[in-house]
Amino acid sequence: NYIAKEAVPVAIIMLISGLTYSSILTFLQFFAQEINLVTISSYFFIFYAIASLITRPVAGRLMDQKNENVVAYPAFIFLIITFLTLSITNNGWLLIIAGLCLGAGYGNISSCMQAIAIKVSPPAKYGIATSTYFIGLDLGLGFGPYVLGFFTSAVSYAQLYAIMAIIVLIT
Repeated sequence: NYIAKEAVPVAIIMLISGLTYSSILTFLQFFAQEINLVTISSYFFIFYAIASLITRPVAGRLMDQKNENVVAYPAFIFLIITFLTLSITNNGWLLIIAGLCLGAGYGNISSCMQAIAIKVSPPAKYGIATSTYFIGLDLGLGFGPYVLGFFTSAVSYAQLYAIMAIIVLIT
């Protein structure tokens, strides 16, 4: 038994989240070239890390004191804001804001969803639940660039990021 059925819904959410996140990992450099922000784009993931480092401890305490929804919903909102911001980015400040929002969004979604996958599973399945979570995440991150690559000839990177915002909203 390699899958914890209790954690499958979380794995599906992470598959979709991983797919959308892979659009940034794969296409941000090309997008930055397209909008002439190559230099500032090198700081994108630094600001992602800063926001993640600041928000994760707070998110952890909130999950302990309240519940996961207190973190999950705002994190998904920040992820949507990330993609909407990228879809309209035309200057360095917007790119940095998108990086900060990504850190507050995806940076907390990943840890929050892993906690949920474990919480909904019986103790004997914690390891399998974690594995199920990572199967979903890895499928999204792994197949995302391949699948999204088919669309890059039909839409601009800004349009692709707008589509990612819609996908996260539907999730």
